[in-house]
Amino acid sequence: MLAFLTSCAQGVSENCPAIATYSDVEEAQVDHDLALLPPDSLIRDFIKDYGVLRNEVRACRNVPDG
Repeated sequence: MLAFLTSCAQGVSENCPAIATYSDVEEAQVDHDLALLPPDSLIRDFIKDYGVLRNEVRACRNVPDG
């Protein structure tokens, strides 16, 4: 049983989904595109949710924000 628990603790990041990486140019384009959306656009909420999910994946993989 102890071996099972130890293997789980060591492999946490291997069980986490991969996180996409974006270039500075791509992030700037997204910032620009978001600025063009109306303030009440549902897309803004979807993007915020995506940001939360990305932060959760980073935490799961022990990757710093950024």
